[in-house]
Amino acid sequence: MSDISFSIGEQKFNYRVAACIRSGDNILLNRLGDSDYWFLPGGRVRAGESAKTALYREIQEELGWNVEVGKFRMCVENFFQHNGTHWHEICLVFDISKFETSILSCEKDLEFKWVPLKELESFDLRPRELFAALASQSAETVHLTLR
Repeated sequence: MSDISFSIGEQKFNYRVAACIRSGDNILLNRLGDSDYWFLPGGRVRAGESAKTALYREIQEELGWNVEVGKFRMCVENFFQHNGTHWHEICLVFDISKFETSILSCEKDLEFKWVPLKELESFDLRPRELFAALASQSAETVHLTLR
């Protein structure tokens, strides 16, 4: 199956899922090894794959964890520029309700880090507008449109 990520003229479209994984007052973030910014773990959805199945697969590939994908938390419509390319990304974020915390064994060149929620603002988290939504314990579903 192919990732749902493609070019439309000068722009790229990306359909992504991400995990909000909390342990106590900490949240799990990751970054590419040579990057200076952090983001929520997850990845691209493949054609014919549900969002929850894609997130389970991505966490399994990246961390080797068996998880339970929980409640839908937010939709982030993100319009941004990266390395000279304009992106239009739809990202669905889900809580991960059951997971293993003992080992951070990662695939690829990803670095993972448990970050205290109170220190989140000191990290270059992208998209930046996620701070408030991630820190909130609200049961309300959030829809962010970022330009």
